[in-house]
Amino acid sequence: MPANHLNSTHPEALFVQKLVVLLFNSQGRTILFGDRLKHLQGDKSDERIVPAEEIGDLLRDTFGLTLS
Repeated sequence: MPANHLNSTHPEALFVQKLVVLLFNSQGRTILFGDRLKHLQGDKSDERIVPAEEIGDLLRDTFGLTLS
C-alpha cells in the first residue's frame, strides 16, 4: 500500500524520526516513544526517560523484541 510505504520511508514521517513501540495487554498498554517509556493501566500512568544504553534490554525484556 502506498500509504504504508510513505509512512515507513519518508524522512518527515514519525516512524522514521523516532522509535515507536506499543504493547497492549490485559492490564493496559506500554508505549516507548523515542526515549520515553510510559505504562498505562486503567486511570493510572507512569512515565520515565530511558537511557540510550538501556533501550536494547528494554526492547527485549518488555516488548519481546531483539535487535540483530
